Amino acid sequence: MPGFIVGLFEATLIILIAVFWFEIPLRGELLTLYSGVFLFLPSAIGVGLMISSLAATQQQPLLGAFLFLVPAIILSGFATPIENMPNTVQTLTYINPLRYFYGRAAWCVLGRHAI
Repeated sequence: MPGFIVGLFEATLIILIAVFWFEIPLRGELLTLYSGVFLFLPSAIGVGLMISSLAATQQQPLLGAFLFLVPAIILSGFATPIENMPNTVQTLTYINPLRYFYGRAAWCVLGRHAI
């Protein structure tokens, strides 16, 4: 529960900085964005707990998180559109929780999606 609260606070802080400091307009619904945050946070916490439970030292979770995050970000559609990836890699993206959160966040910024 504390990880969820910290993640929710950080997400709110990032949204406020994006909107008020960088003046990025939120064209979609805020409820849609926060529903994505509420769905993404448990999966991110679960991955972090899994990585840390497998570690024997303090450095292993750092390396494990790095080894998980780099492919997760690449396979989320952030760097390359998922449609341009090979079919086998496109199938792999379905198990990536960041894929779904990135899509929802992009829809909220571009105003293409509402609940």
